Amino acid sequence: MNLEFLVIDDSLEMVDLLENFIENGKLGHGHSFENEFAAMDYISENKADVLIIDVNLNHINGFKLGSMIRAMLKLEIPIIYISSNDLYLKDFYKADQRNTYFMNKPFDKRTFESVISKMTGGQEAFTG
Repeated sequence: MNLEFLVIDDSLEMVDLLENFIENGKLGHGHSFENEFAAMDYISENKADVLIIDVNLNHINGFKLGSMIRAMLKLEIPIIYISSNDLYLKDFYKADQRNTYFMNKPFDKRTFESVISKMTGGQEAFTG
């Protein structure tokens, strides 16, 4: 696959792990941000096929950020929300769920690739 990922997570370890999954799984290319405002600046000028957003960010709730980015782009871009806190699942079900998925941390590479395949229509087989 040759997807453009935008990863927004304030944990450097999670950012590194997701970049590893994306590159080693030959899914495409990732652009990662620990700061949600820098990510919004980037996405306003650059293309992304999939957003991966941590729910618990420093300044903006991840669900709100996803909604803001979709409104800004005027696209139903696929969004995967991630969190280690199961309590956010309740908030996820209250939020706009069109073309979205919620993943609990931690998750492994196989789970990640499976979710990406579902979110992007599984257009190509994974080689990772």
